[in-house]
Amino acid sequence: MISHVVDTLQSLSPDNIILVISPQSKEQIVGLFGGSIKLVVQEAPAGTGDALRRAVEQFPDLEGTLLVTCGDTPLLEKESFEKLLEQHIHQKATATVLTAELLNPYGYGRIVKDKNRRIKSIVEEKDADSKIKKMQEINTGTYCFELEELVKTFSFLRKDNRQEEYYLTDCIKLLVKQKKKAVSFLISDSSSALGINTMQELSEARKILSKRILQTWMNSGVLFVDPQTSYLDIDLKIGSGTVIYPFVMLEKGTLIGSNCQIGPFTRISNSRIGNEVVVQNSVLDDVVVGDECCIGPFAYLRPGTVLQKRIKVGDFVEIKKTTIGSGSKVPHLSYIGDAFLGENVNIGAGTITCNYDGKGKYNTIIENGAFIGSNTNLRAPVRIGKNAVTGAGSVVLQDVEPDTVVAGVPAKVIKGD
Repeated sequence: MISHVVDTLQSLSPDNIILVISPQSKEQIVGLFGGSIKLVVQEAPAGTGDALRRAVEQFPDLEGTLLVTCGDTPLLEKESFEKLLEQHIHQKATATVLTAELLNPYGYGRIVKDKNRRIKSIVEEKDADSKIKKMQEINTGTYCFELEELVKTFSFLRKDNRQEEYYLTDCIKLLVKQKKKAVSFLISDSSSALGINTMQELSEARKILSKRILQTWMNSGVLFVDPQTSYLDIDLKIGSGTVIYPFVMLEKGTLIGSNCQIGPFTRISNSRIGNEVVVQNSVLDDVVVGDECCIGPFAYLRPGTVLQKRIKVGDFVEIKKTTIGSGSKVPHLSYIGDAFLGENVNIGAGTITCNYDGKGKYNTIIENGAFIGSNTNLRAPVRIGKNAVTGAGSVVLQDVEPDTVVAGVPAKVIKGD
């Protein structure tokens, strides 16, 4: 959720991004963003006013216009922030509040205005009387401030409210009392202002975001057979002419080429898929797939897998940390791990690379044109030479020379070059 907010803010190219966090979340946030943003730890939850004050005090060299937003409003888009900033600067305001109108404003701070429709104050739900609770214009928690004037209000903040917290909204009231210009900018799409405090709200936000992403790709020539059952994350790329079938999950970092078919119940995460690829009922995680490959059904491609062109990976196949050359086939019921397969290799059903001895993991190399018979066990480290053949049910413990046929348990040469 916070990543969505930070990604949008970074698209504005600000001088700084400062995130105010709790001590409990520091380790997780550092792991998420590294040193790309600045962090301020709010030791105890003393309110939004205290959070902003701590951020400004920790970085006293800040100046100019300050954009403030909440970490739990991930649906606000770059355009909304740009329009807010544009109005703030155009009107030469000291403070500008991004507002929205909701039919059911429960839980949100209400915007109270004077007879000239200028902001007087922002009243939180718990502090509002019955009249104020009927107001439908709400505070989204996003603001623009002129920092020099904002700082002057911090010393006047008080905790005289039901939550006994320092409210950032009180800064607006204090600026108004000082005859500073405080205005509002009403966002046209109120759903963008959705704040997330419950799992239900999180689900609603996901649906809205998914709908936006789907619309973007449909406008780019991607066909979704049933958009309502497709899940798409941010940071995707999908080529035109690609067909996405129902119950597909495409997760962050995935790139899919043109004229592909992504079949039902497929999940692809952080992977690069070439053109004219067919995937059926499979899981692909952090892999690279070349053009014209056919995968599944029920294949599992794990991190580090690289498929070159025109490769077939069939049903109930698991591949991990393996590179497979063009034209090769792993049709069904096989495990290939920590391996390097050349071009036009055929892997028979039930073949496994025995890459782990309980202590270390070892590589299997299968050279161009090799034919691996069904139910072959390849004990790594081992090399199968060019155009070599293993008989069905073989247990291969030693390297096999090119153009050689081996069979048995353990496998022995039955036909050499």
